[in-house]
Amino acid sequence: KAVERQQRFRKVTSALDPVLFSLCNVYDNTFDLCRRIHQIFLICDIDRTGSIDFEGMRDGFRKLDCAHTVNLSPEDFESITDGITNNGRVDSSQFERMLRQQLVFYVQRVLTDAVAMANHGPETAAMLYALKMMMLPNPMSPDVAFG
Repeated sequence: KAVERQQRFRKVTSALDPVLFSLCNVYDNTFDLCRRIHQIFLICDIDRTGSIDFEGMRDGFRKLDCAHTVNLSPEDFESITDGITNNGRVDSSQFERMLRQQLVFYVQRVLTDAVAMANHGPETAAMLYALKMMMLPNPMSPDVAFG
């Protein structure tokens, strides 16, 4: 029943959700997350050029042991790599930045779903909203653009 409720409340989904779900459940710390993301990059870098394109990312994600198959479309690739690709290719550092950003979006969606699904008191809702707010970028940072 919980899975059915989660699917009903899910407003936004990403093709990468199976990968992101797996990452959330296995990494222990920042170093471990970095290592795991690099391992995924190496799986996607089929031609060993140090960068991956859409086909490499799509095929690499399909090789991962996730609960569900990752069905990455060209539109998904463009969306998640918007502004970071170099001639349609992503290097290791760009890939890590992209996957970390997608992980933040995923966790924010999961927190939103948790608030909507759970039968909890206002204290729990407040904690979940606080966690979600803590994940937002600092609006005073020069890297944050509005508009």
